[in-house]
Amino acid sequence: MRTDEERDAARAERAARRARRPTDPATDPATDPATDPAPERSGRARNTVIFSVLTGCSRVAGLAREIVARSMFGTSGAMSAFTLAFQVPNLIRALVADAALSSAFVPVFSELLEHKRRREALHLAGTLAGLLLLALTALALAFILVAPWLMPLFTDDATLDDLTVGLSRVLFGIVVLLGLNGLVVGILNAHDHFSIPALAPLVEGGEVTEFSAHVIPEGGLSMMPKMIGDGLLVAGDAAALCLAAGIWLEGVNFAMASGMYAGAAAAEAIAVGDTSAAGLAGYEQRLSDTFVLRDHRRLRRAPRLVLSDRVQHLYPQLVAGTVEAMFRVDNPQPKPGLRRIVKTERKRLGIRRRDLISDAITGFRTFG
Repeated sequence: MRTDEERDAARAERAARRARRPTDPATDPATDPATDPAPERSGRARNTVIFSVLTGCSRVAGLAREIVARSMFGTSGAMSAFTLAFQVPNLIRALVADAALSSAFVPVFSELLEHKRRREALHLAGTLAGLLLLALTALALAFILVAPWLMPLFTDDATLDDLTVGLSRVLFGIVVLLGLNGLVVGILNAHDHFSIPALAPLVEGGEVTEFSAHVIPEGGLSMMPKMIGDGLLVAGDAAALCLAAGIWLEGVNFAMASGMYAGAAAAEAIAVGDTSAAGLAGYEQRLSDTFVLRDHRRLRRAPRLVLSDRVQHLYPQLVAGTVEAMFRVDNPQPKPGLRRIVKTERKRLGIRRRDLISDAITGFRTFG
């Protein structure tokens, strides 16, 4: 047997041989490209440049938005009411949501990802999203309730109090939306995705310049307002010239035609010096003589039928249930006939026979 001295000498010799071997770049961690910090530094620099450029663009877009808004509305009381109603919820969002996310959530989430604990990180994000939704919704509702007493403290004109309170109640919903948006931005940043979060302020900065919402009238002829008044003509969406008839969904053509006819009627009225309702009557006559009102009159029953609960929900379920029963095999039970299947599905959905017949007649008279 070898002595301890011989074993130590053998180990030393093996270590010396290993030290003399040439280094393999494929196995040596010191030369492993995966551990080279150069790509990581390059990616961080690229993300910094992207974020900086897009943030600068968002600030320029915000400046352009303010210039356009001030040139259109000036320093009117209505503009001041809107600015105040927007700034208060936006400030609360920045204090409550952004500060908490940047100081607490993002570092913890990033640390969990670095330690390969992705499931725990996603669980943390989901839990925080639920808490944010509940807390910010409660905060928004509380503010909506106290807005009549809170917002007048920031105004110096009593005539603007009602407008400021109403606008703030509508706009305070952004606290919930932007709070959840901040959470998503934090998650994207933790995954080294900076382009989309950096683009978000740019889009937000340009949004209010156009319009915040677009309501489409779908009631057809029954909801059209009076289109002529003294010195007044109503056209396009304001005149409810939108046809939501199921088969046909039109509005742009009616808006263009009504605007053209309104211009022609206005020109005639100005030429004769009579811009009263009687002098502008040619506008409504043009609408009646062309497809604009003729189509609406012919399809006047369509919106009520197409937008009804039966057509939107019950009849599609009736068709789907009937087809399913036709192709379902329930051996050894005999297959029922089509009339029995339809009757069974109709009763299951609570569709009365007279409603089915009435809708069929209305549909035939409207589209036939």
